[in-house]
Amino acid sequence: MLSLAAALGSIVPTKRDEAGHREEIQSLQRQLRDARHQAGVMEVSLEVLRDSNTSYVAELSALRLQLATAMANQSEKPRRPQSTVDASKPRRVAHKVAARKQSAS
Repeated sequence: MLSLAAALGSIVPTKRDEAGHREEIQSLQRQLRDARHQAGVMEVSLEVLRDSNTSYVAELSALRLQLATAMANQSEKPRRPQSTVDASKPRRVAHKVAARKQSAS
């Protein structure tokens, strides 16, 4: 059988155990601070990206409106009149005439 001191020794933490636990707690607290800091940095980056996206969406909308306006104005312009040449006659293509070589006499 175990003695009372041996049984209590395994239950009651020693100073060495307490120091180890304190070090572990401090290490975990450092990790938590680092994780919170990193989360803060990531939140700022996310906010910047959201702002950039918002400005890009606004710019894209403005460009789409500008394009639609230009297309509408282009379709409203009067087209140039049709040629007065009779359209039933096909146009003739002028072929190049090959120049004859002159013989040296």
